[in-house]
Amino acid sequence: NPPINSRHHCVSLSDSILSTESLDMALFERLLLPEPYNILPPAQLMQHTENWCYTNTVDASHLHESRVLYYLCDVYNRCADVRKIVRASKRKKLFAALSVVQRVESEVAVNFHTAVHSPELYDSQDVLKQLKEMLSLSLGASETFDELLKQYLKRAEQEETDLPGVFAEELSAIAQDLKGCDLLTVNWRNVEKLEFYATSPLLTALLLTVRSSVGLSTGPRPVGAVYQATALGHLLAVSCLRSNQHQPPAYFSNSTRLTKQDVNATNASIATATSMLTNRIYEIFYSMLSTNGSKQSVLAWLEGCLSSNLGRAGLWNVTAGPAATGSHYVSDGFMLNLGTVLARLAHKFTVSVVEDHSSQHSVMKVDPSYCFSGAESAPEKLIPGSYPAKLSTLTMLIPRSDPTNPDESNAGHIPPLPDKYTFVTACFFFANCALHLGFNVLNQRRNHLERELNNMHRHTASLGNSLDNNMREILKERTADLTSTYLCTRAALLHQCSDVPVRHLMAATAHWLVQISQIRMCRWDSNGATTLIRSQQDNCGVVIPENTDDDPVPAANSWLQFVPEFLVENIAHLSVLSVIINKEDNSAFFDLPINRNLLTFIISFMGSAGRIKNPHLRAELAATLELLLLGEPLSSSPDLDKTSSLATLLPGVWDELIVKHPLAPHLPTALIRVFVSIEMTGQSVNFEDKFKYRGPMYTVLKALWSIPTERDVVVQLSNEALENMEATNPPLLLRFVNLLINDNIFLLDEGLTYMTQIKDFQQEKDRGDWESLTASAREAKEQNLQHTGMLARFHNTLARRTSDTLVMLTQQTELSQLLCHPTLVERVAAMLNFFLEHLVGPKQRNLKVRDTDEFEFRPGVLVTLICHVYCNLVAQASFPAAV
Repeated sequence: NPPINSRHHCVSLSDSILSTESLDMALFERLLLPEPYNILPPAQLMQHTENWCYTNTVDASHLHESRVLYYLCDVYNRCADVRKIVRASKRKKLFAALSVVQRVESEVAVNFHTAVHSPELYDSQDVLKQLKEMLSLSLGASETFDELLKQYLKRAEQEETDLPGVFAEELSAIAQDLKGCDLLTVNWRNVEKLEFYATSPLLTALLLTVRSSVGLSTGPRPVGAVYQATALGHLLAVSCLRSNQHQPPAYFSNSTRLTKQDVNATNASIATATSMLTNRIYEIFYSMLSTNGSKQSVLAWLEGCLSSNLGRAGLWNVTAGPAATGSHYVSDGFMLNLGTVLARLAHKFTVSVVEDHSSQHSVMKVDPSYCFSGAESAPEKLIPGSYPAKLSTLTMLIPRSDPTNPDESNAGHIPPLPDKYTFVTACFFFANCALHLGFNVLNQRRNHLERELNNMHRHTASLGNSLDNNMREILKERTADLTSTYLCTRAALLHQCSDVPVRHLMAATAHWLVQISQIRMCRWDSNGATTLIRSQQDNCGVVIPENTDDDPVPAANSWLQFVPEFLVENIAHLSVLSVIINKEDNSAFFDLPINRNLLTFIISFMGSAGRIKNPHLRAELAATLELLLLGEPLSSSPDLDKTSSLATLLPGVWDELIVKHPLAPHLPTALIRVFVSIEMTGQSVNFEDKFKYRGPMYTVLKALWSIPTERDVVVQLSNEALENMEATNPPLLLRFVNLLINDNIFLLDEGLTYMTQIKDFQQEKDRGDWESLTASAREAKEQNLQHTGMLARFHNTLARRTSDTLVMLTQQTELSQLLCHPTLVERVAAMLNFFLEHLVGPKQRNLKVRDTDEFEFRPGVLVTLICHVYCNLVAQASFPAAV
């Protein structure tokens, strides 16, 4: 007789004993055996067989296996091996065995499901413990176990059975392991497990479950922080940023000793690790969105996450820092990574704006009514596909029309809503919102850190040798800690603003805003919108208003009253930040397909209060324009003669970007209009902000002045102003010149006043008057001196730039004629005489201070500029007489 474990012996049994029809009973009976290893002697378990498709040595260890789930997994694993051998074989007769293998696999899945959901059948075993062990050890690591688990989950979904708690427990274990990780310590096995969870609707529901914790939930919705207290949340929170301010930084330690090469190398490694992480997170979200029945759950999760974290963008949160707000909102790293992932999900419909130059763009499927889709609806009455995330509570680009005002159309009160919203619309707004809550908030923190570091360096330098060793060491450690935090923040921002899908999203957002600004409100039809755009290709599909009161689409009928401001903030800050924080990489400056869309948007919106009500936002677009045209923020430099590091390449870039742009003639007008508008009554612009915004405008105007076609536009505006000097509504350039004179008078006068105050402070200190004061009083005096010095630097720098602009304009005859018009010439002459008297006359002794360069006080440069203005205007007959 053949050995009992011989395959010949088993195959020769009659069908009535063992067949595919009796397989289910045979397998179930095998599973019920309490001690299978006692049935067969061990010596007989290692026999070899011949003439069978499975020709390797028989590993009969599974015959000893008494644990139900482990045995089923072993059987499924052997079936997978047979499948591979059969499919790799060229013997066609073996393919008949595949049907048997599939039947066995099916029965294994059935019994796996039965064992998990009816563990009482195997009362001598802890089935759920076995499942927990297998999830911990094999999930994501064993292809066949993952396949078996998918079969189990599919059956559980079909039979509508609840999953046992071990799946949630495994998720909790993953969350605990990921908590507090940084890019260097991520356990990628956990990421593989989360990737598996994302493939099943049942497991996706667990992955997206947010449990409110005591003290972290108020009202019907949980606070934002609970979205991070999950496995998916902890994975999103992994970044180069410090998760705990009390722990040493994972990157840029010993920051005061790092060389430029060290910083660049660390930035590169952070970028690589962050890309790897966000790519894996993207795959998780993509799998969840692609899984049947999970898309709505994912969108609902995103809505809840973003709406409960809208407070992250509040001023208090930004100034207080993550340590004070971590219990209320998700971390900076979480929101930064979420923005990158959502931008990549949106890339399919944003990339066409850059790569396809036709007018047909998928981004035009975005419905501008989305943010208000739930503003006046009960949750149960929301339009399908609507997940508004409380976006209607944010500030819109222009105010909503007042339905109670009989002079306004009632159309703007409630936008026309569609029957349903597409994923394209939701993803577009979610991606921009995440970037607003992540990138913009972190960028403000970066600015705050930069100011704090500069102040600390100045304070340390001012104290000099008066510091004792202990205090010097404390300041050194504090400076090193701040520098490490700053470099980590910069690295995180640099990766996101350089990310291609993010940049394409900004270009697509700019394109979309330009198009909807010319479409009157109606039920949204992307095909209809595209048709309208095609009909206006002679002007880039853009209608530029002649003045701010003559917009072709009145505010009451404009879609812009339902579009949040943060879309423009993203464009203004994110598009060009890499130019500021990474001057060595100028690839963004030469990315003309993206920059053309940005320039079209800036020309269309910067000068129009009918499209952007917020004057701060329009002024920030001027700063964006400076970086777009020059590749670096020259206005922040006190040196008037400083040129862009890309100076030799600028003419070629400008020729493609500006000269050949259909809207180029409107660029100088838009720039001058925003300059004038921030001074107008009703525009809430602080005094200091007004001058801060004008610095980039002067620089841009100087750049445009070097382009003949753009200079001709300004000359034409000057001619129009000369022809309408007595008009009731003053011409645009006349208002501009008048403000330029006012600015020059104020800035020069204030700068001289501050220099006089600084002289008094220095004299008091030199006489020893401060020595008799208390320590706190001396500190107050020192701080007052530093503050006055800071104001002096600001006013002196901007005064030189304003005077330089006057020199540039007066070189043109038409502009000189305007400045020497009878209504202006007396003011211009009085201004020049007054400052010449103070800078070179007897009163100049009041301005003598130590180290004038520290306060950017350069009287020689100012005198030179004033003399140039004299020389440029002297050819006009009225000017010498006025002087």
